[in-house]
Amino acid sequence: MGRLKKRLKLVLGMFLVVAFGVAKSSTNHIFAEENNSRQYEINLGCWLQQEEADRWNIETGKIVYYGTYEGKAMGYRVLGSSVETQETIEECILLDSDMILYRSIFSDFTSLWSESDLRSDLNGKVNMFSQIEVKAMANTQLLPADMYYTGYGLFEDTGSNDKLFVLSAAEAFELYEDNESRVKTGEYGCWWLRSENTEFSGITGFVVSGDIWPELGMGDLSSYFPNGSIYSANVDTDYIGVSPAFNLKKESVLFTIACVGGVGWDKTQSLANACIKESDSREWKLTLIDEKKEIKLSNVDAVTKNGETIIVPYTYSDQSEENKVNQISIMITDSEYTDSDSRILYYGALDNIGNELIVDFELPSDLPNEYRVYLIAECINEGCYTDYASLPLDITEQVYFSEVDDKEITSTSTIIPKTESKSKRIDYAIWISLIAGSVVILLKCNNINSNKENKRL
Repeated sequence: MGRLKKRLKLVLGMFLVVAFGVAKSSTNHIFAEENNSRQYEINLGCWLQQEEADRWNIETGKIVYYGTYEGKAMGYRVLGSSVETQETIEECILLDSDMILYRSIFSDFTSLWSESDLRSDLNGKVNMFSQIEVKAMANTQLLPADMYYTGYGLFEDTGSNDKLFVLSAAEAFELYEDNESRVKTGEYGCWWLRSENTEFSGITGFVVSGDIWPELGMGDLSSYFPNGSIYSANVDTDYIGVSPAFNLKKESVLFTIACVGGVGWDKTQSLANACIKESDSREWKLTLIDEKKEIKLSNVDAVTKNGETIIVPYTYSDQSEENKVNQISIMITDSEYTDSDSRILYYGALDNIGNELIVDFELPSDLPNEYRVYLIAECINEGCYTDYASLPLDITEQVYFSEVDDKEITSTSTIIPKTESKSKRIDYAIWISLIAGSVVILLKCNNINSNKENKRL
């Protein structure tokens, strides 16, 4: 059968409609994980699940950017989960900072994490994250643990409930592949653990890194405790650094996006260049769901045909105090985006708000017979900083052609022309105009020659 080609031209003029008091989009939705191991430039949901049997390795371990520190995007190592030492209500992944941020004592006197100065200080640093990033961080129940041996000493853990914490000796030992993988960047080479050393009073665990033995007032013990190994120090030691960890709610993540050279895959590019390819990146950024952002059709039930034009009226609202909507995006998937095996086929900007853009592209011939079309209102941030978006609005039925009687176009009409036969040619031109205060999309259809049936959008 001949190749089916579709050309889509979009002429887009945006009108901002800020509506207050609209119903919030539900975020009580857990995205199913991808059923295969392939990763793409942009993936649906929280794709970054570490395999149960895998430990984080310096060569292959994944890093996701989240929050900031001193104006820079912060990288976190994707450790997966540690069900024996932690509990969360939501399904989560455990993230551990790739850097050591600053130096701090553990406490003036106690070796118990639940009573430590470090715990209270760290949980006071939520300003490293946006409001939505904080909301996406789970409250983690850190479980107590009786005396256990890690290979480097005897430790025990006290219980607490925190958003931010540091790893226990058991987590640092079990979730990392080897000593080399535990080494972190930053000015301060050593980093605290929350585990109390049971062999001595007032002693807490930390991960060794750098030339720390002179500061301990000891001889060179690097041959016994190499960088990345677990050791212990007095709780009031002030030369050990802080490396925060937290659990991220998977339900809060809309997209996982590949980063290359500190820059995320470009979601602002035109649809002509927006075919999604596989990626071998180890570094990722996220798009979080912002329930204060919403995009919707003005009238989902009105279906009218007027000549060869269809109209899909929509509005969007943004009640966020930060990270305001700066792009309306279009996404096409091979099935409903919540399906466990759904993937994004292409993704791109319809237009920058307030400007016009003409986009010209061809869809490949090997797309599935049915696929879904979505609109998304989002805030795109540069580099690897987190993006924020509304839940996707499914407009598949509104761009699917069906025969109806000609009617007068009104501000609440959705106009859909009939599906053309396989021997005809279809050109789409999307126009945006303003009708009675609503932003509307108009699609104009001409004939297209093909020996293959038109695929459903």
